[in-house]
Amino acid sequence: MKQTANGEPKAVEAIVSYLAGVPFATRKQILSGALAAYGLTEEELLDKSPDSKNCRTRSELGTALNKLTQQKAVLNRNGVLCLQKDRLVLVQEAQCEDAIRELFRSRGRYQREELFRLLAEHFRTARTPQKADDLSLASMTERILTRMIADGELEEDAAGCLTTGERASASSPGQPLSEQECRERLLARLFRRGGAHFEVFLANALEKYYLVTGRDVTCCEITGGSADGGIDIVIDTVDELGFAEHILVQAKCRRQAQVTEKEIREFYGALNAQKGSRGIFATTTSFHPGAQKLLDSLDNCVGIDGNKLFEILKKTGYGIHKSKSGYTLDTALI
Repeated sequence: MKQTANGEPKAVEAIVSYLAGVPFATRKQILSGALAAYGLTEEELLDKSPDSKNCRTRSELGTALNKLTQQKAVLNRNGVLCLQKDRLVLVQEAQCEDAIRELFRSRGRYQREELFRLLAEHFRTARTPQKADDLSLASMTERILTRMIADGELEEDAAGCLTTGERASASSPGQPLSEQECRERLLARLFRRGGAHFEVFLANALEKYYLVTGRDVTCCEITGGSADGGIDIVIDTVDELGFAEHILVQAKCRRQAQVTEKEIREFYGALNAQKGSRGIFATTTSFHPGAQKLLDSLDNCVGIDGNKLFEILKKTGYGIHKSKSGYTLDTALI
């Protein structure tokens, strides 16, 4: 279950996760899309030297993609690649995390190997003819366990046995959280579920927001794919007086990297090219000061960062629930 020295499980997971969110892609698109899972900084991404982290990671991804193609887990149709989904089980990280917590609620002590075996049985990855989904699940499980140990939810003894830690009871998805804890967990879960899920979640949240604020929504469409021109969501609204808006949205699901001024300029260009009346650039992180300054200067374009997204969800009640005890996440949606 430990990650191999060449990083293969993580590379496989990154490729499978990317392809699970798109119908098909070129090799170049897959390598660039999967690279996002490694969290390289902008400086690291620009470094093209042979020994750079960027080049080493792309090499790992290329090797893993070749192996997936040889195993027929990824199909090559005249240079366009897609997952052979009936030969793989695709597990989202949020689903895996919930399954791990459920196992520890039913029994408080596991060896790592036993835990992975139970997860493989639960998600049925062992029943597929390919090993890619097993590698992906193993890498994902190892990462989740490492994080849960660091957060105090789990403890590991010298023999490698995992037991529930002091914070385990406070980390149940249904346990009321403070506003800050709920916001942090919300954004972490959205990131782990990936860009395709974030687009769907954001579209639903914005539709609820416009309805709550007195507008009719006549269209709420996810454009998807790599040829969207920088536009991920299209929303058409009409207010009580009949004024219509054609709103174009770009969604960036990230762990840490800020949105740059260059990205805002490119989005604003796509907004004008596609004749949008309003533009929304949404991210799970934040905006670089230069990007925020540019947004503030535009009268028909706004940014939604992680904090503002949480405020929208509070207003609409979509994805989170507020009670006297605190906030809880709707894990069926997030």
